[in-house]
Amino acid sequence: MKRVVLLIGLITVVVWLAAPRVLLRAATGPSHAVPDGQSGETQPFYVCDGRMCVEQPGCGISACENDQDCGACDPYERWDCITIGWQWDDWSCTCSPPACDPWDEQDCVNNWGSWNSSTCTCSNPCNPGPAEYQSSWSTTAFQWCNACFWGTFRYYEESHYTQFCQDRRVWDDWWTTSADFYYDDFSTECDYWCWEW
Repeated sequence: MKRVVLLIGLITVVVWLAAPRVLLRAATGPSHAVPDGQSGETQPFYVCDGRMCVEQPGCGISACENDQDCGACDPYERWDCITIGWQWDDWSCTCSPPACDPWDEQDCVNNWGSWNSSTCTCSNPCNPGPAEYQSSWSTTAFQWCNACFWGTFRYYEESHYTQFCQDRRVWDDWWTTSADFYYDDFSTECDYWCWEW
């Protein structure tokens, strides 16, 4: 019998010691919002401070749930913009192509490339290969007036060369000349050129 009384007393003491903590926990409540039920107030409540939704102590009606409700930019849009290498404006929440280097753009145009101002990249520039021989012609009986004298070629040749881009666009085109000649004696047929000289 004494044991039963002792057991009941012990249980009573344990319940009595634990009760204030349970009551204290119930009085303070959880840290998240608790609706009032009558006025729409919550504790805590949230208001905009600039572009941030800030928690306020006490009871009140919330004006926002997140930073976007206060005019802040969407963090996912910002991340997407930065990821593709564009420039993000936190004030207007807009994503703009980067400012390109004008020298890079001019270099692209000079190399016959296509410039993309959105990505500041040059596509399909010409990378010219070595000069390619195309054709030539030559003669050994070519004469002309040089000052007051007839000039005669022992040998005269013109060669045609072309330089192509990797996609076969013509980058450059020219003729070269090689010759061996001598001057004959004075000729009256060259009088006109003689005065011009």
